[in-house]
Amino acid sequence: MMPTAHLVARSAGWPTQRVTAADLSAGRIRLPARSTSDAKSVLPDHSGGVRVILRGEEMVVPYNSRVEADHDRSGVLSAGATRLARLVEEDEVLQVTVDQDGVVCLD
Repeated sequence: MMPTAHLVARSAGWPTQRVTAADLSAGRIRLPARSTSDAKSVLPDHSGGVRVILRGEEMVVPYNSRVEADHDRSGVLSAGATRLARLVEEDEVLQVTVDQDGVVCLD
């Protein structure tokens, strides 16, 4: 899925959910369901590997869209516990943007 032009043009970004101690331990970044935020809309509707830039480091990470037949749940990017602990602190809320090449960036 390619982001639409209005999503690419947004500079402020969309917030992730707050990174908890449990998220850090599990190496995950949670993206709110579409009903509460557009952050998830820049990622595919299906699960699989996605290319992202997390705090300036480009990587391919597993993504679980958690789109279910009866409702949309928070999506989950799995960056790995060691990597996430090095780049993100507990209680941070990251901003999701899309760069000019269509790569999802988290800062």
